[in-house]
Formats: sequence, structure tokens, C-alpha cells
Amino acid sequence: MFNKYPEKRIDRRSKLQTDRSHVRNAGQDPGILRGKIKKNDTEPLDAVYTLNDLKLHQYDINTIAQNDSFKTLCDVVGADCPKYSTSVLLNSLSTVLSMNLPPNLYIVQSLQTEVIWRMRRMTYKQLIFVLRFHLNQQRSNLESSVVKNVIEIIERRWVEIESLKEAAALFVMMGNFSKDFVGKLENRSMELMETSGSDDISKLFASLSEIKHRPVPLLRSMAFYLMKQKEKLSVKQATSVLCAMNSLRFPDSALLGRLSNDLVLEIDQVEKASVIGAILTNLGQIRWKHAGLMKCLTEWIVKNMDKCQPQHLTSYLITAANLNYSPTDVSIFDKISAKLTEKSVTVPEVWLDVVYSLVIKNKAKPFHLVSVLKPEFSKAITSPHTKIKLATVRSFSKFEHPNYKHPLTSINDLTVVKPKEVTLNNSAVLATLQNFIPTDRFMKCNKIALDCIPIEAEFIVDSNGKSLPIADYKEILDKNSPLPHGTFKVALLVRHFRDYLMNSQELTGGNALSNKLLEKLNYRVIEVPYSEFVAASTTLKKVQYLKSLITTSIFNK
Repeated sequence: MFNKYPEKRIDRRSKLQTDRSHVRNAGQDPGILRGKIKKNDTEPLDAVYTLNDLKLHQYDINTIAQNDSFKTLCDVVGADCPKYSTSVLLNSLSTVLSMNLPPNLYIVQSLQTEVIWRMRRMTYKQLIFVLRFHLNQQRSNLESSVVKNVIEIIERRWVEIESLKEAAALFVMMGNFSKDFVGKLENRSMELMETSGSDDISKLFASLSEIKHRPVPLLRSMAFYLMKQKEKLSVKQATSVLCAMNSLRFPDSALLGRLSNDLVLEIDQVEKASVIGAILTNLGQIRWKHAGLMKCLTEWIVKNMDKCQPQHLTSYLITAANLNYSPTDVSIFDKISAKLTEKSVTVPEVWLDVVYSLVIKNKAKPFHLVSVLKPEFSKAITSPHTKIKLATVRSFSKFEHPNYKHPLTSINDLTVVKPKEVTLNNSAVLATLQNFIPTDRFMKCNKIALDCIPIEAEFIVDSNGKSLPIADYKEILDKNSPLPHGTFKVALLVRHFRDYLMNSQELTGGNALSNKLLEKLNYRVIEVPYSEFVAASTTLKKVQYLKSLITTSIFNK
């Protein structure tokens, strides 16, 4: 394999004295630290302390590497490393690696060789330290050997993991381990959960989020034990967990409730607008509406609006719109919109989000609409999702400002892409409808209204719920005019999980706006919730459910 120490002989006693003198009196050499060796320390540790000082003061390594005093220091550390305690050895190694010394230097090779010889006697925490420092330092065969050996020992001694801090550090480096070890790491983490505090659990959440690792059993265990913690979570901990839950797409409603309740008690102590912005952004993306927390966040924004940058105000506006949240004093939307301009929000997609959110809250002014409907702006919008928002703003402008002369940009190649599971559920609903409302003559399927709102089925019924031929009302339908008394134009929408707020039957702001726009077109909107329509039921039960839903929806409005 390799020798325990690279062959190197130096006269330590004579050279160290010269080195001390040079270090103390090297003011003319800008890269050399002066007067930092401690007289009362042993000779080997003198050199270690000096190396640490060089690292801490960030001296230019290219300058000091050519100095004889520095070379002597390195030789002393390399020769005396067998005498160091393991903690001093690892500290010395981390120092030289941080200084980016070449891997072929005697000091680097000596320290790394000694580390390999001591690995089997190191604590688990020390092994993690070695691996963390060497993952990005595999410039030589020796450094690769360090990594290979330490990974082998870490995997073999996995039962020695004593804390979630150690587990979190290993998860961050999990790409270097075998799948079998990762599974053991997850199981060991769950075993340690009961004796861990909220700080360790929140840090593990953050580590998993950092690497986008989503082990559901472990996440559920973390949520359960975090819920059991008696002490209140700090704003930092709660925000960290909230961000991780959003990143990992793990919206546990019970834990979200706990985080929200703890944040309500601490929000008024927050000083940084960036923290408020992070909380708002994640709440909106998770679609979690907690009235108490939103009230506190609103009050903080009103009280500290001068501290807020455009991105923080944008986060509040977008989240309030997505959650369909209306504060007691709705004037906050006017105050925020007055501070947000197309110049202050430089990214076109973000500015469109601002205007779209104002449209949802019915606070958009004509100049807002014009700013996104002008042809030069629409050219900057390319993704299908943002084009749908633009089409929605255009439809809103037609209804709310019909007399205002402004450009109505054309939106080409607009498609509404749906996930596979959504398409399958929609097909099941349509197949059931066709049992009592024939297609073509009595029903149109998969229609797009206003270029932005997908309608699963459009049909006409009388006051008894009987379907009527669509062709008989073609002229009225083309003009979007009201139907004769006693007849109803129905837009049937199949609603899915992401159409609703988390743990609620309340629609998101965008979907609520879609319903309002359809009603402007004289539709009776009938929604089929994903939680009520059971595709696996018998055809008879599904037909009975839809018939009852249609009849009830018509007569209750």
C-alpha cells in the first residue's frame, strides 16, 4: 500500500530556531505573519499555531509558499504529526487543505498518511469531519485513498451515529454512500428522533431539503416528533422547516398548523423583511392559509412597509392573492400597488404576477392592465403557464373596463397542459356524463373558454335538469348572451387537489377568479371535487352523483 510516513529527514532543532526568527522579523515580506509563535508552547505546536494564523489572516499563499520560513514550518508539522492528538492532527489537516496547498507537498502527504493510519481509532464525529474536508480535495491518489477508506469505515460503523447532527451531515454527503447505507441512515435517524430536540430536527429538515431527498417515512417521523416538542419553535426554526416542507413537497397539515401557531407568537419580534418574505413565499406556494398568521404578517407589512423592498411586497401580494386572503383593511393592496411599478419589478414574469394578483383582488388599475397587455410586453412572455395568466388579465380587462381603449394583445400557441392523473380523472367524469348527456349534439367536451379557462363539459339544461340540444342555441352561445328564462348554460369543471387550498375546500385565488369570469359569460359553474367523485365506484353510483350535483347546483343558485 503505502509507507506510514513519506521519507523526509530534516534538522528540526536548527531550522525551527531560524524559522522563528524569520517569522518575527519578516515585515519586509508581505505574506509572512510576524510575531505569532507562542514562546511557552512546545516546538511542534508552535508551527501548528503559526499555520492557523496564516489561514485566519488570509495571507497570499502564492507569496508565502516561496519563503524558507514557511517551508520550515511545513516540514516541522509534517515530521511531528505522529505526536499530535487526533483533534490537533485533524485541525492541522483542515488548515493546510483550506490553504489549498499542493497535494504533493510533504506536509500534506504526512498529515493525510497519519489520518489513514488513525482512522480505525477515530470517533464517528471525527470520521465525518475527515470526509467533509476531503470530498472536494481528491487531487491525488493519496487523497482519493483517504476518501475511500473513510467512507468504508463510516458505512461499517453506522450504528455509532449518536445524534441527528451527525445524521444531517451524512445526508448532505449521501451521494457518496451506497443505497444500503442511506437506508440504514434513515432508520438510525428515526431511532434518534425521540431523544432529539427541535433544533436538531429542524436542521435535519434543512439538510434533506438541501439535497432534495424525500424519504417519506423519515419525514413523517420528523413531523410527528417536532409536533411533540413542548418548547415553542423560534422564528428561525419554524421558517427553516416551512421552507424545507415546501422544497420537499411535504405539506403535513398538522405540522403546518403547529408552525403557524408558533410564528403568530413571534412575528412581531422579527426585524428583517427578508424573513417575512420567506415565510410569505412558502405559505403561498404550499397554499396554506392560516388566518391568524396572515393577519400578523399583514400587520407587520403595514407597520414596517418602509423596511420592505419590492420583492417583499411582491411576496405578500402574490401570496394573499393565491390564498384568496382578504385582510380587514383592504387598503393595504392600494398601498402596496403604489410602491410597485414596472421599473421597480424588472423581471417581466414577476411584474405579470403582480398585475395578475391585483386582478384576483380586484385592485388592478387600467395602467396596470395596459402595462402587460401591450404587444412588446407579451413578446417577453414565453411559458404556457404565464401565457394563461396573461390571457386571464386580458379577459378581466374586457369585462371590468369595456370602455377603456387599450391594446389587447394576441396570445398564440396557448395550450393547457394537465398532469396524467388529472387527465385520467377528467376522462372518468366525462365517460360518466355521457351515460345521460350524449356528446356532440347535447354536450361539448374539453373546451377552452376565454383562451385560459379549461371547461371539461359544456351543456344546456332546463329547470328540470333535462339536457337540451346545443345546436338550438348556437347563435346565443356564440354571442355569450343570456339564455331564455328557465334554461341554463352549464360549465362543468373537474377540480383537483392543487385547485384548492391545503386542507380546505376553498379554491385558490386564481381558480376563484376563473369561476367569476365564467359567470360573466353567463355560465352556471358546476364543480366536481376530486374528493367526492370516486372513479372506482359503480357506473350507477357515479351517474347518480353527477345528476344530483347538477340538479342541486342549478336550484341552489
